[in-house]
Amino acid sequence: VDDQKSADEQIRELGESIRGRDEQILRLRADAENLRKRSSEQMDNMRKYAVEHFAQGVCEIRDCLEAAMQSDPENAKALREGVALTLRKLDSVMDAHNIRPVDPDIGAQFDPAIHQAVAKSNDPNAPQNTIAVVVRKGYTIHQRTLRPADVVVAPTPPTRPAPSTPSAESTPAPTPESTPESGGKKSKSEKPA
Repeated sequence: VDDQKSADEQIRELGESIRGRDEQILRLRADAENLRKRSSEQMDNMRKYAVEHFAQGVCEIRDCLEAAMQSDPENAKALREGVALTLRKLDSVMDAHNIRPVDPDIGAQFDPAIHQAVAKSNDPNAPQNTIAVVVRKGYTIHQRTLRPADVVVAPTPPTRPAPSTPSAESTPAPTPESTPESGGKKSKSEKPA
C-alpha cells in the first residue's frame, strides 16, 4: 500500500512538474512573441523617423525660400543675398548628413561608379575616356553614390585593324598545272576529266 501511495505521489508530483514546465514554456513563447512585436514596431518607427533630423533642416530651407518669395521683387540684390543664404543653409544640412557633391574637373578620368556618360565629345584632341563637360553635378551619401554626375565623355578612339599580310595559310597551294616545272601541262598520269 505504501508503495502504491508513493507511486501515486510521484506521478502527481511529476504531473505538477510537467504542468509547471508547460506554463513556463507558454510564458517564454508569449515573451518571445511580445519581443518580436516590439522589435517590429521599433524597426517601423526607425524607418519612418530616420530622416527626422534631415526633415527639420529641409523645413528651415523652405522657410528661407518662402521669405525670399515674399521679398520685394524690385530689390534683386536682397533677393540674391537671400538665395545665397538659403544655399549655404542647404549645404550645411547636406553636410550634416554626409551628402557630398560630385563635381568632377574637366579632363578628369571617367569613373562609372560616380559618373554617368550622357553623350560623347566631338573633340578629337581630348584625351580618351576623360570628362569633357559636366552637365549636372552628382551626389554621394556616406561614400555611396546617391546620384551620379551627368558628364560628356571624350570617347576611346576606335581600334583600327592591323594591316594584314598574306600568311602561308591564306596563300593557295600551287597546283601541278601552275608549277613552272610542269609548264602548265598535265602530267602523263593525269587523265582529263
